Amino acid sequence: MKKLLLTMLLLLLFSCGEKVNEPVVISCTPENGRDIEFMSPKRGDVFAPGETVVLKWRAKVDDFTGFLPMISLNNSENFDPITDESIFAEGNPAEGDYCVEFSYTIPADMGYNDEVWFRVKDYSDPSSVYRDQVGPLTVKPAE
Repeated sequence: MKKLLLTMLLLLLFSCGEKVNEPVVISCTPENGRDIEFMSPKRGDVFAPGETVVLKWRAKVDDFTGFLPMISLNNSENFDPITDESIFAEGNPAEGDYCVEFSYTIPADMGYNDEVWFRVKDYSDPSSVYRDQVGPLTVKPAE
């Protein structure tokens, strides 16, 4: 009986340990029927001036010209581009579901602001509803 219990315990320990090293698979398909969905940053995140923020989003790509990341400093009333270039998923795919990243460095001279929003939209069509946004976020200088 003791051998059986010991064997079962060892099997349980070793079978649980195998899953620790398995990679986590992240889906690049936007959820809830959306075309673009932010993965990060998250609403309420806090950043410091000079810090690099990695914008990550999932998107459905179909004969697409790329993405335009934007920032709002006034609680999403107005958005300005944070790059002049069209941002593509790795390999510049023409169609499919992809995860896309863009790094943005918060200006070192930016003061406290708790009304920061990021938006990603269709690069070629400024009026497109093909977009997502996240906020508010906070920029907080060191004290």
